[in-house]
Formats: sequence, C-alpha cells, structure tokens
Amino acid sequence: MKFSLPQIGRALLVPLLAFLTALLLGALIMPAFGDDPISAYRGLLSGALGNSRGWASTIRRMAPLILTGLSVATAFKAGLFNIGASGQFIMGTIFSVAVGVNFEGLPLLVHLPLALLAGIVGGMIWGAIPGILKVYTGAHEAIVTIMLNYIASLLAGWTVYAGGTQGQQPGPLWDPT
Repeated sequence: MKFSLPQIGRALLVPLLAFLTALLLGALIMPAFGDDPISAYRGLLSGALGNSRGWASTIRRMAPLILTGLSVATAFKAGLFNIGASGQFIMGTIFSVAVGVNFEGLPLLVHLPLALLAGIVGGMIWGAIPGILKVYTGAHEAIVTIMLNYIASLLAGWTVYAGGTQGQQPGPLWDPT
C-alpha cells in the first residue's frame, strides 16, 4: 500500500486538531480556577522536555502507553475488540518484575532482554486466554477481557501484598527496601 503526502497529512490532522483543542479548552478552564495557562503550559513543557531527565521520564512513561495502544489497534485491525490490554500490560509487568527480582546478579545484557521477553510472554499468555475461550466456547472476548483486567489487577496486588495491606504476609514480589 502506497501512501501519498496528502493522505499522511489527513491522517495527522485529526490528532493534531484534538491536541490543539485540548490545549485551548485547558487554557479556557484554568483561569476559572485561578491558574495561569501560560505558566502551566510552560511548566509542562519544561518538566517533560526541558532537560535529559525530563525526556527520559517522558519516554519511560510514554512507551508502555504507546505499546498498549498498538496492541489494541492490532487486535482491532484483526477484527477483535480487545479491551483487555490493561490486564495484559499488568501481567507482562508481573512477569518482567518476577524475572527482575528472581534472577538478580545476571549481566545486564542477559537480564534486560530476559525480563523483556518474560513481559512479552506474560502478556501473550493473558491475551491467549480470551482467544482460547472464544474459539472453544464462543465466549465474547470483550466480556472476558474486562473480567481478566480485574483478575490481573488483583493478582498484581497480591504479588506485593499477599492478601491485602492490613498486616498480611508480603507477596512473592515484595521489595523490603
């Protein structure tokens, strides 16, 4: 498929207009609460992009959101309605952290790819559950993924606080420091 410059421009126009509309609405609402929109936007830019630490923090926070959004878009392109990306992200995180915590002492060039691979496998396993249920039982993937989001969230909490936060035992991924 070949893209022309006008097609790319049209594709970028909607997100650009959404971004500008959000900035404009924010600038209109902030004075109602006694805030200065110019200084707020200046602080936003300098904090997110003002130095190398800001860039690193922005990219670190942005990458999971972009990758999760891409996973939803890929499923949608395949004709599936996947609203379980947050659960898949959480399970990928659990798998990555498990490798990070339990394989301490490995060289960085081994440890980092292993943790990333574990995260991919965790998300894939969690994403396969609704797929398998759809194929073998006809369960609707949207309902299954919504329910699995809650299960993943609770499981992530359990890995840190096994059973809760009121004096229960630490979970398997508890960090005492």
